[in-house]
Amino acid sequence: MRLAGVVGLGLVLAVTGCESGGKKPAGSNKAAKPDSKDKTKVADKSKVAAKPKPTADAKPKKKVGYSTPMGTPLKVKDTTWAKKAGEAKLGDEKYTKVDPNTIPASPAPTVTPPAGTFAFRVSYSTSKKATHETIRASFQAEKVWERMANMLNGIVKLRKNIDVTMADCGQPNAFYDPNRSRIIMCYELVVYFATLFKAVAKNTEELGIRAVLATVFVFFHEVGHALRHNLNLPVTGPEEDAVDELATLLLLEIDKGAFVAAYGAEAFQLIHKDKKRRGSTLPFWDEHSLGEQRYYNVVCLIYGSNPKSHHKLVDQGYLPKARARRCHTDYQNKSRAWQTLLKPHFTAAVLKAIANQNKPGAPPSDAKGCSKAVTRMLTMLRKAVAKAQPAKLKEFDSKVPKEMPRMLGICRNKWTPLQRNCVFNAANLQQAQTCFLKR
Repeated sequence: MRLAGVVGLGLVLAVTGCESGGKKPAGSNKAAKPDSKDKTKVADKSKVAAKPKPTADAKPKKKVGYSTPMGTPLKVKDTTWAKKAGEAKLGDEKYTKVDPNTIPASPAPTVTPPAGTFAFRVSYSTSKKATHETIRASFQAEKVWERMANMLNGIVKLRKNIDVTMADCGQPNAFYDPNRSRIIMCYELVVYFATLFKAVAKNTEELGIRAVLATVFVFFHEVGHALRHNLNLPVTGPEEDAVDELATLLLLEIDKGAFVAAYGAEAFQLIHKDKKRRGSTLPFWDEHSLGEQRYYNVVCLIYGSNPKSHHKLVDQGYLPKARARRCHTDYQNKSRAWQTLLKPHFTAAVLKAIANQNKPGAPPSDAKGCSKAVTRMLTMLRKAVAKAQPAKLKEFDSKVPKEMPRMLGICRNKWTPLQRNCVFNAANLQQAQTCFLKR
């Protein structure tokens, strides 16, 4: 289903010459550069100086283009452990695969689910190492894993309890143990991330935040393994890549979860660099794609989830333009695929939210209104007209006031909240077209 057919804008076809066999609007086959600002006055006739077109994709940088905000999720207040952890000397040990059975059984969970139900349960093992004990105390006081477990319990219904525990492993690692149905997050992993981020963090507080968020991303990666096993989900490609996708998609549903995914992606690059230095791989990455590949896969999903908000990832060279052009569609395809796999296991609250998102005219509080969505659409259409048929721009602007009420009516009666959000977040007309593809 093409966008013009959904919108019903004869205006667009007329001024671009499509009805008479003229050229299609620019952007229908080629992605435009994401807007740096959302224009609210679509009929503004003032000319904007065109930005010089780059001759080649900018060279990707070595870290994700985010500044840590004060409201970063899961910010552990006590970061005294971060300084000492960052000074740890891991040396050049060539680690071997750890058998999860060698790690002691998890302590009793801090919270148990009601009888007859299953859930993610959390526990913390004590450590004889002072730094590890400080990390445990910090994570436990802030209820880091409890918050994550509660969120996941609100999303999926499990067939068996999944325990989440922090423990000493003897090496930087994290894994899902199917024999005991538990996710093990090693204290050594937090220390390892602190040593990696020490070179790029501005201070101890930021070092602690980066190490925690990277650890949380790895946790969601292991959650992917756990859900695949617990719910018997089919996976048609490499499982490690699949659970990276699921981890990122889940995080993108959390407020500011993109920051967690971003620092997870940055950790992949730092691990890749460390792996080269060591001349060997760390045990929990040995079945994964290359760190650089995983980095771009995650950043692509972040950008694709909201190209308008995350355009700096492309503008500043963290994501090549050639890859960015496909990210919006990739995000939608992967999101729909995982939603299909998980739908039979979603909680009633999630199913209700999905139904509202796919119901035409539904006004959930988190959806963009038709006024914003239509204004965004007109902004992108105007850019297409200005590029393909500059002489028709005046005609376009003159017809917008008359067409606006009709477009608002179509939006209210036919566009779902999901489609409205998709249009508002699209960076260009080509991306907006994908919002109306049959699902």
